[in-house]
Amino acid sequence: MLKNSQHSYGQLTRALHWLSALAVIAALAFIEVKDFFPKGTALRDAMKFGHFQAGLIVLLVVLPRLLWRVNNRVPDITPTPNKPSLLLAHVTHWALYALMLALPLLGIAIVQGSGHTRLSLACRCRCCFRSAGQPRTT
Repeated sequence: MLKNSQHSYGQLTRALHWLSALAVIAALAFIEVKDFFPKGTALRDAMKFGHFQAGLIVLLVVLPRLLWRVNNRVPDITPTPNKPSLLLAHVTHWALYALMLALPLLGIAIVQGSGHTRLSLACRCRCCFRSAGQPRTT
C-alpha cells in the first residue's frame, strides 16, 4: 500500500523516512570521520565532500517528505497516549522536519558565503568547489 492507512504508514512514507535517516546518519558520520585525516589531504576533502553530498540529499528528500506528510493522514496510535505526550511527540516531529530543512540550507549559505560559487551533487574538482573560476587547492 503506497498511502498511509488508519493503522499503518504506507510504503512511500517508510521509504522517505529511511532515506532521510540514512542521509542524516551519513552526513554526521562523514563530518565526524573527517577529523581523523590531516588537513589538506585528499581523504579529508573526500569526507567533507561526502558530508556536503549527504546534506544535499537530506534537503532533496525532506521536501517531498513534507509534501507527502501534509497530504496524508497519520496512522492512529494504539493505545492513544495522553494529551501532553501527544503534543510533545508532534512538536518533536515538526522540529526534526525543521532541522532537516534548515541545516542543509544553512550549510549551503555558509559555503556560498565563504566565496565558493558552486555546490552541487557532481564532483568537478578536488573537493567539489570552484572559487572565482579557480579550483580549490586547500
